[in-house]
Amino acid sequence: MSDDSEPSRQVLVVNTANFKKSGVTKDIPLPHRTDRGDEMASTGPRKSWPHLVGQNAEEAKKKIQEDHPHLQVVILPQDSFMTMDYNLRRVRIFKDADQKVAKVPMLG
Repeated sequence: MSDDSEPSRQVLVVNTANFKKSGVTKDIPLPHRTDRGDEMASTGPRKSWPHLVGQNAEEAKKKIQEDHPHLQVVILPQDSFMTMDYNLRRVRIFKDADQKVAKVPMLG
């Protein structure tokens, strides 16, 4: 047996931000990447819908609007040109030639 092998190590990384208010310091955990790496873990409102990739684009739009009626949801062809403004009231759904969701729908 060779000495080159090391046991695997698990590392826990905790992100915190220190905020001072009136002389009091609080440790507040920041959002962290999930094991899938495609969305941020958060207790706030949803910012992406990775589970909709591969589903019918019109059905995906309906699902997003059912949960978030205040959002403007638009369906675009996968390689379409678009404005680069960031709008927290908009979700873009990119569809492929088969009318399926091609990319993770996200706020912006």
